[in-house]
Amino acid sequence: MGMNALSSFSIFPATTEQSFELRRRAAVEWVRGLTVDESLNRDYLADKLEAAQISSTPFNRRFRREGLVRSQSDAKPKTVTCYGVASVFTPARFRGKGYAAHMMRLLHWVLADASLLPAEFPNEWGAPPARVMNAGDGLFSALWSDVGPEFYKRCGPTKDIEGWVVRAPFSTIWDITDLDNGLSSEDWTMLDEDRASKLWADDAHNIAHTLLPAENYQISFAFLPHKGVAQFHPSRSQEILAKDVSPPIQHCGMILDSDTFVTWTFETRSHPKTLLITRLSCPPLHFEEMLSRVMFIAKSHGMEKIEVYNLPDTLQPLATRRGGITSEREEHLAAFKWYGAEDSSVVAWLFNERWLLYGFLIPVGLFLFSFFLRVPRSEDEIKKVEYHVQHRDDGATYTALNLSASTVPAFSLTAILPFTQFSLPNLEEALKSLLGPSQLREIILLCPHANTLQARTAIRQIVSSYSDFPDIRLQTFPKGSNAQNRTLYAASQVSGWVLVLDQNALVGENSHSRHILLNPPALSFPYGPKGVCFALFDSFEPCIRRLIGFPQEAHHLLPPFIIPAALVKGNKMLSLMADPWRTLGEHVAATRNDGIGGVVFGTTSDISSQVKRPQGQAYFEPVEVRSGLFDNGKVGNDILASKSLHIGVFAIILPTIEDLGQLSPLLCVLQNHHEHILNIWVDSNAQDGRFVVSEHCTLFYARASLSSSEFHAQQLCSWFRAVAFHVDVVISIYEDSGLIGRLDLTTILRHGSVLVRLSRRDIAQTEWMSSLSVTEWKNWNQPRVDISIITNNRPQSLVRLMTSLSNAYFFGDKVDLRINVEQSADEETLTIVRDLPWLHGTVFVHHRIVQGGLMPAVVESWYPRSNDTYGLLLEDDIELSPMFYAWAKMALLRYRYGHADNKSPSMFGISLYQQKNVELPPEGRRLFNARTLFSSHGHPNPTTPYLSPIPCSWGAIYFPEHWREFHAYLPLRLSSQFPPMTTSHSRLPPRTIVPNVRSNNWTKSWKKYFIELVYLRGYVMLYPNYPDFVSLSTNHLEVGSHVKIRTQEKQKQFIVPLMETTNCNTIGLLDLPGRTLPNWNMLPVLNLTGEMATMESLAETGRVRREELTECTNSPAPFDIQRLLCIEPLFNGPSLER
Repeated sequence: MGMNALSSFSIFPATTEQSFELRRRAAVEWVRGLTVDESLNRDYLADKLEAAQISSTPFNRRFRREGLVRSQSDAKPKTVTCYGVASVFTPARFRGKGYAAHMMRLLHWVLADASLLPAEFPNEWGAPPARVMNAGDGLFSALWSDVGPEFYKRCGPTKDIEGWVVRAPFSTIWDITDLDNGLSSEDWTMLDEDRASKLWADDAHNIAHTLLPAENYQISFAFLPHKGVAQFHPSRSQEILAKDVSPPIQHCGMILDSDTFVTWTFETRSHPKTLLITRLSCPPLHFEEMLSRVMFIAKSHGMEKIEVYNLPDTLQPLATRRGGITSEREEHLAAFKWYGAEDSSVVAWLFNERWLLYGFLIPVGLFLFSFFLRVPRSEDEIKKVEYHVQHRDDGATYTALNLSASTVPAFSLTAILPFTQFSLPNLEEALKSLLGPSQLREIILLCPHANTLQARTAIRQIVSSYSDFPDIRLQTFPKGSNAQNRTLYAASQVSGWVLVLDQNALVGENSHSRHILLNPPALSFPYGPKGVCFALFDSFEPCIRRLIGFPQEAHHLLPPFIIPAALVKGNKMLSLMADPWRTLGEHVAATRNDGIGGVVFGTTSDISSQVKRPQGQAYFEPVEVRSGLFDNGKVGNDILASKSLHIGVFAIILPTIEDLGQLSPLLCVLQNHHEHILNIWVDSNAQDGRFVVSEHCTLFYARASLSSSEFHAQQLCSWFRAVAFHVDVVISIYEDSGLIGRLDLTTILRHGSVLVRLSRRDIAQTEWMSSLSVTEWKNWNQPRVDISIITNNRPQSLVRLMTSLSNAYFFGDKVDLRINVEQSADEETLTIVRDLPWLHGTVFVHHRIVQGGLMPAVVESWYPRSNDTYGLLLEDDIELSPMFYAWAKMALLRYRYGHADNKSPSMFGISLYQQKNVELPPEGRRLFNARTLFSSHGHPNPTTPYLSPIPCSWGAIYFPEHWREFHAYLPLRLSSQFPPMTTSHSRLPPRTIVPNVRSNNWTKSWKKYFIELVYLRGYVMLYPNYPDFVSLSTNHLEVGSHVKIRTQEKQKQFIVPLMETTNCNTIGLLDLPGRTLPNWNMLPVLNLTGEMATMESLAETGRVRREELTECTNSPAPFDIQRLLCIEPLFNGPSLER
């Protein structure tokens, strides 16, 4: 919208009603971790603490402040008037029109001293806003931007004058676990609220008498912390957040003397939980002691981080020494507007600390004007909708109950949309499904605490692209909360009518359903397109059906559906139930004479038509969402079809409740964090229960209702047939001797579904599977790992390796074993091989009759059968972690069978071993720590796995295409017919492929030649990067082909600790950034000598070297060694292709 269109708008002080409505609308979108009530209570608290309000009207969030200004020529500071700006909020449907920017431009004309403003108000903006009593006279104003540094900078008093300029948005953060708890005997005094209030007054007095101008600036200014400004934080902690902190909050700071003190507040509603230093005055002498004490207090209250704004330069070295990391913030950017004649570049903002920011993670300030736009709706837009609800008279007869109602009033409908990090990529599509003519007042987005930042960013990007969204509010919920429960809780806090949604919103609904749900009739019961019917005692088939053109009563509904808010208003208990939709249906039914929990409306495209059918001649079509098995006339699990690539439908079939308990850590993450749909059958020992409660979540299950074994099997098969129609993944136990163990699920599994059959021993170690995407789950059975062991005459080492293999978890996979025995093997080794037990697949023994040596022993030990076959190569001095196979499978599924963006032909394998040394630098082997390297280069996740071109020989999976290519390369490389390579561009020996690496001196190692291939191609291998070098394999450095002397020093350099089975005290597979393997493009890349590189630089280095060696400039085909070496096969032998 152009400026001419905005000229008719101005700003005025808000009325009481407008102010309250503004606060309510902005409460959740701009406030993280607080409910609406808590947010309003916070605002009331700010008003109560404010001692300098400029009028008696409580609705204006405007506060006249005392500030200080001092120039280089001033003998002492001057007291001036200054302002702040808070809660700049525009309803979503008015965004993108320039309203907010124009409002901020006009605000200067109210806040600033009139003598400091331009002489003329811009003509294109219409008339200037009226001056407000007791406002104005400001020399500067400030705000905190969450929309980057440029938006408010463009909002000046004229289009040619800059607005608010960001200054020093730096934070220093300490990880509490990295700090030392040692405390001295210094006599610090703890501060409660009363003592802190006195401190602020003393501090303001001291600042006023000691403020010095900043170096290199002409003018310096500061706000003062007294009169309720800084006091807000401890009061907020006591009155709003106290229930989140244990032990109770008693202190908000501590003081050593008048020049040495610190104050803080707690942020308990975000991740990680943080102690925020709000004011710091501390000379370097006492800083480390102060930090240790603050850390002790933070840790005792369960905090994970400490953060301070704009730490003084004199303290930065000490902060860094104690593990502090200083970086520029991306939000809460402090910005100021200087109204004086001086340019803002010569103006310094002093004491720019956290106490200025009211309420954690919200842009709160000191002054606000607002205006409201209301788009009226004409009467002819309000239409009547007639519904025909079918009530069952008997088994075959339906009688229509005709109801008609007007459309709900305009702006009386609230949509509640939950989402997680996994459905976040689909958020735009979900929100777009709510666009169009509607009665929506607002959309409440429910988001886990941990994903708030990503959610806010995504929402801003989405709403900036569309101009007709209703208001959008962001509401967070804690880790482990069920999205269904949080949705119902949010519904209990609003008024009017509620559109209850799942993460898909209205995606997939037809136009008929969308019109009804967005323009609903004012009916007194829940209604929607999906629901679960009343159970039939004699049927185990999906029982819900939809009459063509006719609605149908239901036991309860499934999202999306409409419900009058009055049915759940204030009823928080409903949101605490284990099965909220079923509980809601039963709650509604209890309030009605007809006992229905809701209505599933019909499929006719004409919502006003009155389709009539003779009694007893109903016509049915299958409903899109089916119900599960019912027992004893009660409603069972909901079986839903997945509409999202990120949301899957799982069927879990287990013999016992104990098995369900063992599997619950995995299932709870699938249900709560990924929002996958779980359908669980427990075969026996279920007693009369319907759900189990673990420490992680509540899990519902179905079970047989009769004890007859024949009927029991019929029930299970009927349940599974219903599930199999929609299911993506079936998880079961294969070794059970009961019904589940005998059931051949593959015969009734639908095409495209996958069966995962675990052993009972496996299920306690399955939590790592929670990191898999639906696509990765559905490719579970694709990869096949062959294990190849190379052994000679080290029987004790072989026994150790085989023991570690036997103790490993293979999660139901068939794993074949090949043992390659050298000709010189001793009798004890041959006996061990002959008597070897192996329960996971076939065993093949290959015994050489001619001594081959290590290179052919390794290279010839395995060859892939297909591109889904992978080789794990193990020399007998290796020992494995029991979780090695889980690491390998997790990585294979992510980088070979997952999303297309995570698959690359440049990855040739997966190492089980974590490097402690880099062995290829020409000057010799050197110690290596990936985490230290990544930290020194500023990588955001130094704990991430990484990519390296070095092939691992101490336990690694090799990929089929690359191993075949190596097999084709090696005979050519070793042959006397190896193509003569030019040396015209190189000083290296003629047969040197890789310059300046130690492997050129390895005459008997297969790795020398694999490194050559890797170098020319730009290939890489995935390496783990767990704490303390914890690995999935280790080498015991036994005396052999490459180790002549086994010293303790060498063992210390190479032996690494093995990952143990998962428990709360050990390092586990999911100790990764975000508890999942990173996307391919997020993996750091190293070169052969352990230095940072990129995939592009590796490929380019190989391309240049290939061109130097062969003078061949064409692009080689993937995995074609002859094209790589520019050899064109002819009948009479090889020749060079130039």
